[in-house]
Amino acid sequence: MSIERYQTISSKVNIAFGSVISIWHDYREEAEANGGVGTIPSDVALEKANQHTNIQSIQIDEQKKTVYIDDALVSIDVGATAKGYAIELIKDGLIEKGVDNFLLSGGGNVASHGERKIVKEGDFYLDECANKFCVGIESPQDGNYSASADDPDSENEAVLVVQGESIVTSGDYQRFYQDINGVKYHHLIDPDTLYPAVHFRSVSIITEDSGLADFLSSAVFLMEYEEGLELIHSLDGVEAIWLLEDGKIKMSDGLKDNDNIYVIEKSRLE
Repeated sequence: MSIERYQTISSKVNIAFGSVISIWHDYREEAEANGGVGTIPSDVALEKANQHTNIQSIQIDEQKKTVYIDDALVSIDVGATAKGYAIELIKDGLIEKGVDNFLLSGGGNVASHGERKIVKEGDFYLDECANKFCVGIESPQDGNYSASADDPDSENEAVLVVQGESIVTSGDYQRFYQDINGVKYHHLIDPDTLYPAVHFRSVSIITEDSGLADFLSSAVFLMEYEEGLELIHSLDGVEAIWLLEDGKIKMSDGLKDNDNIYVIEKSRLE
């Protein structure tokens, strides 16, 4: 599925990119062991690893149910797709078992089915959140979003009502480390630059299929805004929310003037 989506949707998400991702992973782990401060890999090391990222090296024999990699230095990494795929399998399994109403949360990957059956008490940005499933778009709570950290009720930048949709977010504010100058290096690596992408703080995808949402959240995070918006608009039943570096929020056309989404700080919305 990941290979097919690489070929038909976006080559930004390449499951054969593991040799490069593993270098950044090792540097991040070393930094975490030293209080979150570390160094960055050399361009020579990254370029050398990038010579072994050809997705054509992964050969699947569906009849024998085998996977063969014809380059010993190619490494498969499904970190950008596996969780959403797993959540989708769990969702389908619950539906097959006759579970009609539920919300699944897998840490940045949320899937819903049916509707809320127990009325939730309290005050909400959206009245619908009392008797419908709602999901928040988390605030980075630093940089140009640091104002949100001052308000304990504003852990989120937006709230959405979900009725059968999945929401998956990719962001730069959880898995990262810094160099001695305070420059952040997160885990979402652009295959064109071999460095962490610097376009956004996060991208959230809203669509029915959690696996597709996971793939798209990574792909669109690695794209310039206009390119990502064009991709989202080319796909049926897919919407997106971008948290920009400057503290602004952008949404795809299908979310604009939508009663099922509430942006908490209206001044952020573009």
